[in-house]
Amino acid sequence: MFFHFEHRIGTNPAKVICQAVIEHDSDFIVVGNPNKSIFKEIMVGGVSHRVASYAKVPVLLAPDKPCVVTSNGRILFPN
Repeated sequence: MFFHFEHRIGTNPAKVICQAVIEHDSDFIVVGNPNKSIFKEIMVGGVSHRVASYAKVPVLLAPDKPCVVTSNGRILFPN
């Protein structure tokens, strides 16, 4: 399993993320999702919601708390 981390700068974060996915021919996106209600996320138009709406690949909305990636590629979110 291969992970790629990249830092980019732009005025529209969702567009920048989706463009990077296309350029790297990525299989899916993992994006942090702040502890907001889904209603507030949709109304405010958070980055994670826009990425999930526009991406052409599956998107994992990860809770905005520490996580661990195991050697076999599993992502664990402690309580």
